[in-house]
Amino acid sequence: MVCVTNPTHSLLSPPLPSLTLIVVSSCRRVVVSSYRAPQLTFNAIKTDQEDVASQALEFWSTLCEAEVEILDEIEEANDRGEQHSLVCSNYVRAALEHLVPLLLETLTKQDEDADPDDGDWNLCLAGGACLQLVATTVEDDVVDFVMPFVSQSILNENWRYREAAINGFGFILDGPTEEKIGPHVAGSIPVLINCLKDASPAAPLIKSSTAWTLGKICELHANCVPPQLFPDLVNGLMSILMNDTARVSSRACFAFYHLGCAFANENSDSDSETNLLSGYMQQVITLLLQVTERSDWDESNLRMEAYETINVLIKNAAKDCKPLFKELLPVILQRMHATFNMQVLSNEDRDAKMGLQALLCGVITGLVIQIDVPTVASHSDSIMECVLKIFSESNGNNNSTAESEALLTIGAIADQLEQEFVRYVNPVVPVVLRCLQNFEAHEVCTCAVNLVGDLCRALNDKFQPYCRDFMQTLIEILKQETVDREVKPPVLSAFGDVAMAINGAFAEYMDLVMMMLSQASQIRVPDDDDDLIIYCNKLRDGILEGYIGIITGLDMVKKADLLLPHCAGIMGFLECVSKDINKDDGILKHAICCLIDLVNSLGSRVPEIRSKPFVHELIREGETSEDEDIRVDARCLKDVVQNLKF
Repeated sequence: MVCVTNPTHSLLSPPLPSLTLIVVSSCRRVVVSSYRAPQLTFNAIKTDQEDVASQALEFWSTLCEAEVEILDEIEEANDRGEQHSLVCSNYVRAALEHLVPLLLETLTKQDEDADPDDGDWNLCLAGGACLQLVATTVEDDVVDFVMPFVSQSILNENWRYREAAINGFGFILDGPTEEKIGPHVAGSIPVLINCLKDASPAAPLIKSSTAWTLGKICELHANCVPPQLFPDLVNGLMSILMNDTARVSSRACFAFYHLGCAFANENSDSDSETNLLSGYMQQVITLLLQVTERSDWDESNLRMEAYETINVLIKNAAKDCKPLFKELLPVILQRMHATFNMQVLSNEDRDAKMGLQALLCGVITGLVIQIDVPTVASHSDSIMECVLKIFSESNGNNNSTAESEALLTIGAIADQLEQEFVRYVNPVVPVVLRCLQNFEAHEVCTCAVNLVGDLCRALNDKFQPYCRDFMQTLIEILKQETVDREVKPPVLSAFGDVAMAINGAFAEYMDLVMMMLSQASQIRVPDDDDDLIIYCNKLRDGILEGYIGIITGLDMVKKADLLLPHCAGIMGFLECVSKDINKDDGILKHAICCLIDLVNSLGSRVPEIRSKPFVHELIREGETSEDEDIRVDARCLKDVVQNLKF
């Protein structure tokens, strides 16, 4: 990246200064061509001309992004043990002393009427975005330059400085380590909670920024919140849910959302029946449900924020909240039934109705996953009536969001009821087939593909009478060039689900499916195309899941011999995967599991299994993985190969 300046052009008069950034894709360094460039930008930020100052801020934002990219590439190369010539000149770190005070000053130039939710942009927002990028770039080093301003300004009588301090603290939270920022986070909580009570004329801005900053703390540094302050935090956020502006309420939802997310790992890693949030769950969810019915629900994405927050709280709740969820399900179903009576006189009315149905489906799905099977079964008729009515009312109209969520709800019901779900299959199958054929709405199509897998796992052999139509449609999806590429990986995985459901009957589709998997495995991508690398990983993950399901399904009925003509192709694909430096942990795990299943099914008939170097490389890589599950799988593969009898 080269910074080019024109020193003969005045920064203080229009047109805009010719301070530009030229991105050179082949360059692996950031070079500022003139020592005057940083000082020119500092002068520009100080000017009263907002467009000039904004351009200077854009310079530093772009410079931050470039340095972060280089630092990431250096770290990745070091992790792989590769030699490299990458250099980061650390211009941003060198400029902190001069740059950060200017950025903090821009935060005091608020526009009270601006609303970022509506796409408004101004110098204050540009300065905040730049400060956030600076923190991400220099990490711990930003703290000592920002915290003096925060400490001095957060109780300032001038509301502009109070709000700037609150936002400034929130903007840097994504950069520093917990060791560096943690003490400041712990000390800020009482002050921020008190800011939620602000009664000045600028209270809506102060409260909104405070709730946002508390949300960032919950998102990034929840462990730093002192447990004794947890009740004050929850009560403070609840106090602004109903009686403040929609923007303030939306930010409170944001904070509760990330507070709920903070308990995800705690619940998965603990056998405890409860957590700190359990005692407030009923009160918080009741308030959030009231928020969804506020008269200003359509401002600041308020309704969506509230329902999505409810979903996260349900998902990450402790076990002692399940009785509450049993009581909540009929309430949400009542709301869903009411949507079918909503008056629709315009496109806006139709969109509002479909949006609400999508949100309610999301809550129902979360509740179905959490509560016991008998309770789900007692409400399943009502739930299925609602979701099927969503499809019947869409009548070919674009209702992709609601239909996607409805498909997820059907999948959750099927997962809970298992073979008892068969009583709903006849009305469900035409709906799923229609969604599979809706290539233009790729989200709906993808959800429908995933639902095929859910139905296979729920129904097992009872899926077979419907198999042919589904298989023909899935194969057609792979043949369609106009289908969004993101749909295809789950299709490949679904082949494995079908094989495990119908076992030996899968022989009818064996040759065609194996050809499809083989063709998909030929994809190759350049190492410098991040988007294609991500897609390739998804595709290979789908292929591996497909192979694993087919191997397992055939082996269950002693028909693994059908794999022999395709064994060399599978091994070739696994060798290709093993050599891919861009594979993620999911692919590594599935590659190891695929080899285990293949050897267990075919034994010594797997060609040259012991002499293949890639097999031992996969074992070595798996045994040194940071993931315990992968290490266990790698040791299992090692034992299987060593104990193989020829």
